[in-house]
Amino acid sequence: MAFIVIALLAAVTLGVRNELVAVTARSEARVDVVRVMAKHPLDFTTLKLEGPPRIVLDLPEAELGKAPAEVRMNDGLVRSIRAAVYGAGATAITRVVIELSEEAQFDVVALGVAIEVRVVRPPVVAKAKAAEETHALVEKKAADEEARRVLQVRADEEARVIAEKKVADEARIALEKRAAEEEVRRAAQAKVAEEARVIAEKTGADEARIALEKRAAEEEVRRAAQAKVAEEARVIAEKKGADEARIALEKKAAEEEVRRAAQAKVAEEARVIAEKKAADEARIALEEKAVEEEARRVLQVRADEEARVTADQKAADQARAIESARLREVAARATLPTVTLLAQVAPAEESPADIVSAPHVTSSGEIVGIGFRSSGAIAHITIRTSGQLPFTIRDLSPTCVAIDFPGARIPVATNRLPLDTGYFASKVKGVRPHVDGRGASVEIDLKSPGRISTAQDRRELTLDVE
Repeated sequence: MAFIVIALLAAVTLGVRNELVAVTARSEARVDVVRVMAKHPLDFTTLKLEGPPRIVLDLPEAELGKAPAEVRMNDGLVRSIRAAVYGAGATAITRVVIELSEEAQFDVVALGVAIEVRVVRPPVVAKAKAAEETHALVEKKAADEEARRVLQVRADEEARVIAEKKVADEARIALEKRAAEEEVRRAAQAKVAEEARVIAEKTGADEARIALEKRAAEEEVRRAAQAKVAEEARVIAEKKGADEARIALEKKAAEEEVRRAAQAKVAEEARVIAEKKAADEARIALEEKAVEEEARRVLQVRADEEARVTADQKAADQARAIESARLREVAARATLPTVTLLAQVAPAEESPADIVSAPHVTSSGEIVGIGFRSSGAIAHITIRTSGQLPFTIRDLSPTCVAIDFPGARIPVATNRLPLDTGYFASKVKGVRPHVDGRGASVEIDLKSPGRISTAQDRRELTLDVE
């Protein structure tokens, strides 16, 4: 079987386990964000579960470390986040479970040493929450307006009671004053009459008459003076009533102005609420459009990836078909009669510096797999064999090196297919296995000249290119 499984090669390299340092959560306008941070970049797989809805992150080769075992949220779609370690030793896996309050779309993004899970809130929830906040604000404004109106009614009632009490007190005082004046007048008249009677009896009828006329004239003067005082009091009372009426009208006008200002304030607040609601609806519409666009982009990326995988699979199938056809052609030629021409061929001259030989092993064998792994700028090429095979290294050009295995075979056809490694960051552009009558060879194409170091054990030859 083919040995080009880069993920498995990466799994057996570095023996240092990763460690989580923090698990946090925050709520934004339209999404809830869960962030998992570690000391080194994380490998992860995701899984979605139901009953209740959950998002599962499996982190191989990672320990819980100082990260909290559980984080709870007070609002939003994310209810809680739990982290635990399953298994032990090299097979241990840290699992992070994100429990949701309802079904929702989510996206997982790797950001250096962190992983972010962005859970998108459904638009209906956001609209309902905005409508609820608007309704609560309108009810609060109505309650405040009702409280202001009640206070105004109470103030008007107290002012009316004070005004009525003041008018009643003034009327009572005026009546008491008039009664006192009338009593004084009657007492004066009685006194004058008594004095006239006494005078008449003493001085005679004429003198009595004269005295009475004089007293009558004086009484008339006094009544005129009293009438004048009463008229002046009436004028003063009318003026005071006019002033009170003017003050009442001014007070009523001021109250009307306050009421109009309160109505204008309520109208302005209603307008601000309506504008805010319209702005929120527009923002929600834009966010929904952005979410739809992101969903379309994700679907397009997935479709492109599926198409690329399909194309790669098709190319591999075509390569296998070509190899099968070539093998059938070789087998057909092998059945034909052949003529062997013997000739003395001078051996090719090779520079001793261009040849690196492994310790001499006299047995032939097979190449059972070829693998490639990239660690930054260093490439690791692994050639697995049925046993410890002799090999030599030849420089075909400054950017091409051949590893020869005399007398060896590559029995599995898929192991003879070339490996395209040019999209990695290392210097290796590709690896091309060959088989001929002298044995097997593996040619390594480089992007630029580099240095190659080798290490061989009983069944494996490792070449590090840097």
